[in-house]
Amino acid sequence: DKKCPAGVCKALLSYVIEPDLCIGCTACARVCPTNAITGKVKVKHIIDQDKCIKCGACYEKCKFDAILIK
Repeated sequence: DKKCPAGVCKALLSYVIEPDLCIGCTACARVCPTNAITGKVKVKHIIDQDKCIKCGACYEKCKFDAILIK
């Protein structure tokens, strides 16, 4: 399935932005060390899975709970 049921297998996890919760505040994009998050102010953001190193910085920074770990 390529999913980690326990949520601890970093290689199998992916961080995704829930479009219904993202307000485009850019907080996540500003803390991303690999610039994997794109989007303009007040526009829904997207995480490029090829660039994402799964560090969790965006997840911790988002105060709208718009970033999910799948």
